[in-house]
Amino acid sequence: MRYLPSEDWTQEWDKHGPQLLNALSRSPTSETQGDLFYWLNTGQARLWAGQNSSIVTLLIEDHVVIWLAGGQMAELQEMYEEVEKYYARLGATKVVVSGRPGWMRSFLRQHKFCIKHVVMEKKL
Repeated sequence: MRYLPSEDWTQEWDKHGPQLLNALSRSPTSETQGDLFYWLNTGQARLWAGQNSSIVTLLIEDHVVIWLAGGQMAELQEMYEEVEKYYARLGATKVVVSGRPGWMRSFLRQHKFCIKHVVMEKKL
């Protein structure tokens, strides 16, 4: 299957919104649902919708950030490969993924991802 970013993210939201909000709630960053909607509305973020999975990407200068993802791992891997090709054609030089430690045991390892930073948190 060929994946491309959605032309109108609102058409995909009912199906994919819950898994993206779940991913957002687990994100190590402080962005909110309002931030997500703003970036999708302005085109700064792109929603990639599969049958049962979704990815939200950001293009920042010359690198693509895979910000949020959820769904079935096999489909996410197929989608990731399309995301990489798409942004390479736009001139991106690297991909950055921020996520929980389990992502390093996923397909990302075979795509040569490595850990560059560690985020630590303590609740007060």
